[in-house]
Amino acid sequence: MSSKEYTLMKFNILTMALHSELGRRIDSAYVYAWDNDVYPIFHSAAPWHDAFEGDFVVTKEMMIELSKRLDEAWDGGRGIAPTFYELEDIYSARYGGSKWDRSALIGAMRYMALCRGRFDRKFFEQVTRDAGAPSEANHFADPFDRDNDIYFM
Repeated sequence: MSSKEYTLMKFNILTMALHSELGRRIDSAYVYAWDNDVYPIFHSAAPWHDAFEGDFVVTKEMMIELSKRLDEAWDGGRGIAPTFYELEDIYSARYGGSKWDRSALIGAMRYMALCRGRFDRKFFEQVTRDAGAPSEANHFADPFDRDNDIYFM
């Protein structure tokens, strides 16, 4: 698909998400993913993103690897989650040494936090423990307010 088609689909998803009735039927995590160019890996039942797999900044492969790493580290709350800064080091995100950068990592983590049943609040407290995250990462688990958090530019 072309980037023009991706942009149009993104616009349609976000516009529909703001509709007073229809929008509430679209999961907030899915809306967040589209708004922040994060491949919505945990929304396989929604087909709209499938055709645009290569257009997301945070790709399907990036999300698979990150979620696997975090699942293994957390192990249902029995493990210790890496801090955000540790994740930045693992993915060379702080200095532009990989596909990841701080913004992409924050977007991916926020998407995961919004996905019900993926990781609990305790997990995200571990990720940000002991000043282990920048201030913009301290709100992963906050609710997503689509009426105030979606911006059309």
